[in-house]
Amino acid sequence: MNELVVIEMGKSYFKVVAATLTAHNTIKKFFCFADPIASLDDTQLSIIVSATFETLRLKPKNLVVSLPRNLVIMRTLSFPSQNLGEISKMVDLHLVRVVPYKKEEVVYAYSVLDTDGLGYTKVLLSIVSKDALNRQLKILADAGLSADKIALSSCGTKEWILSNCEPEMNSDTVYLGLEVDCDYTEVMAFSKHHLFFTSSIVIGSEQLSENTGKIKLIKEIKQFLAVFRAAYEYKKPEKVIISGAISNLRESRSVFEKELGMPAAFLPVELIINKFRDKQVEIPKTISITSLKEFLFDNPKRIIFDVPEIGVRRELRNETRELVRVGYLLIYIFFITYGLFLGRVYNRQLYLKKLTSSANTIKNDIGDLIEWSRKNELVRSVLEERKLSSLLFQEIYRVLPSRIAVKQMTIDENNKVALRGEAARLSDVFAFISLIEKSERFNSVQTQYTRKKKTREGEFTHFGIEFFFLPRGKI
Repeated sequence: MNELVVIEMGKSYFKVVAATLTAHNTIKKFFCFADPIASLDDTQLSIIVSATFETLRLKPKNLVVSLPRNLVIMRTLSFPSQNLGEISKMVDLHLVRVVPYKKEEVVYAYSVLDTDGLGYTKVLLSIVSKDALNRQLKILADAGLSADKIALSSCGTKEWILSNCEPEMNSDTVYLGLEVDCDYTEVMAFSKHHLFFTSSIVIGSEQLSENTGKIKLIKEIKQFLAVFRAAYEYKKPEKVIISGAISNLRESRSVFEKELGMPAAFLPVELIINKFRDKQVEIPKTISITSLKEFLFDNPKRIIFDVPEIGVRRELRNETRELVRVGYLLIYIFFITYGLFLGRVYNRQLYLKKLTSSANTIKNDIGDLIEWSRKNELVRSVLEERKLSSLLFQEIYRVLPSRIAVKQMTIDENNKVALRGEAARLSDVFAFISLIEKSERFNSVQTQYTRKKKTREGEFTHFGIEFFFLPRGKI
């Protein structure tokens, strides 16, 4: 069956989420899977990806790659314009100042956040190196797959929180989100309509089983809040929502509320697992698939990294679909036409049978005459061939010197002659070739080989030449 499939290739795990959606965009069949890949190289990872899709019998109708937040550089920029065209040019010019890469070495995407009273526009810029993207695309290509979209995992996390908490959220309120995964924890500031800023903290779910890990995480979150408040002076998060692999944080709600000075809510990944308990769910408790699950649904507000290769494949697929539609239309027209003219075809078949019967009668009447005509043609062709051979021998004999011995001579259907012979001296061979070239009945003379050979009778030169025979002279 054709599924919507989302994958994520992180540092430690390869994750897969697949589902079949109904016409009303509800999940009919759901599957999630995670496999450890920390010790694998890219070749081995391609084998794992291919084997996983084959084992699970996944044939993705649409394949989305979730790009982990820790592979992306994100910056909040402010530009003195509200014109989208001007902002796009400013982002393009400002790009090289933000990252230590050449412009040709990165792929970027941005979203417009808000404008102030002075006419400045804030933009959230996301940048990823082409090497990181090409690596993921090559792994998929080696596994026989191709991506349709590459989306930032942060967008999926935000959508996961909104899908569970949106009725309780205010439009103008800023929230603090935490997504805990096995390799890192992402912290983000967002509202119902915008993702303002996000950062990756190198503290995974297993490290949070110790108090030292929790203390370090809270410290990093406070630093994030300081940076955010410096960029957004009038925006302050009023609630923290913690999601993902948070089994080690469930007893720490009061700690987070006290240290961060805001109420806390938890959205564990088990919410997904419990919802689809009757489906195939195979993931460890230390990893999160919340962002992957949301990518099963379309959302135009996501940050999508536009890679030229994916765009080309998308255009090719669209053109293929159009060709298929045209093909179906042509087939339909063909059958309609066939149905309309079926009667005429049948009548013509009857007429053909009558003609065939008449032809057989005529054949019986003049059968002997046809047979004699065929024999006459055969005799004439034989005589023509003999005449041609006679003319060839006659012309060769006319120009053949006494010092040349012809050993073999053949002529094909194109009048190309292959002549083999021998002479006492090489100069005699060249003299013979010169005589052939002067003849009006020979053309395109080529020497194939000349070889000297010693025998008891003396030294001889063997030679081979090819040329075309023109029975009526040069054309």
